[in-house]
Amino acid sequence: MFAHVKLGTRLLTGFMVIAILAVVVGGMAWWGAGKMRHYQKEIVEKRLPSGENLQVILNQLNRITLDQRTMLLAGAEKSCTDCHQQDTRRQDDDVAEARKKITEAMKKYEEMQGESSEWRALRTAVGEWGTETEKFSGKFREWQEMDLGYHQILLPNIGKFK
Repeated sequence: MFAHVKLGTRLLTGFMVIAILAVVVGGMAWWGAGKMRHYQKEIVEKRLPSGENLQVILNQLNRITLDQRTMLLAGAEKSCTDCHQQDTRRQDDDVAEARKKITEAMKKYEEMQGESSEWRALRTAVGEWGTETEKFSGKFREWQEMDLGYHQILLPNIGKFK
């Protein structure tokens, strides 16, 4: 078929075929890059901030746990009852601030991600956890009102206090 065609025409035809293939491949790459920008925008604007909000929730839950443990251990020194009261007030303030940050992060997450079964399960678990920490705070306040101070008898069982 190409036996009677001049060499220059054959070279030009081959070059044109390669050029058309390059344009097609380049167009597909351009289209893919445009689509990639869409996904990148979704990740940067939606997924990362929602992940950051989940991290805030986790960090604040850990903060509350540490603050409550600190409350239990704050009165270990008998010499400074005012220090114990100051530490307890500071821990109460920290817990309140952490709860506020958890609530804000949960609202932001819901605004970005909406409802899902996993989110409902997490929200329920965090709510139940919050209820339990409120019970702890109530029991701790009762203990403080009894003015028992810090008893060495409680020390071995302090890890079991829930």
